[in-house]
Amino acid sequence: METQLNSLSEKEKEIITKEIKEVVDIIMEGSEKSDFDMFIAPYLNSPDFTYILHGNIFSFDDAVNFLKPVFEQMTDQKLTTKSEKFSFIDRSTALYTVAITCQMNFKNGSSLLLDPCAMFMLFRKIDNAWRVAYAVESFVDKPVEN
Repeated sequence: METQLNSLSEKEKEIITKEIKEVVDIIMEGSEKSDFDMFIAPYLNSPDFTYILHGNIFSFDDAVNFLKPVFEQMTDQKLTTKSEKFSFIDRSTALYTVAITCQMNFKNGSSLLLDPCAMFMLFRKIDNAWRVAYAVESFVDKPVEN
């Protein structure tokens, strides 16, 4: 593995970071708009996909069945990135870690603050497109007084 890491130039890392950041921006925009189709589009619809949320392990279909109803109850979300990190395994595999705060606003008028919130995504370049093949999310949620 060390040889593969050393074979990536700084320029290659910059290009991969830019490409993945564009995909992350789509995921975040979909989250903020509560647009589930936009949010889920970059995720790999495959038996190899895994999503972990607070110790629960979901397949792609399970994740869709769990998350879509949540998105349908929301009006929007406000995401604030605190920090992010990119790590590179090879030219077609990269890791993205982000710490955010998230305020989820619901159609019933309630809001929930996720802080701290951390996400980890394993990106794979498949058919010339970066896809999320594995994701982990953990947060502390608190009701927001309106």
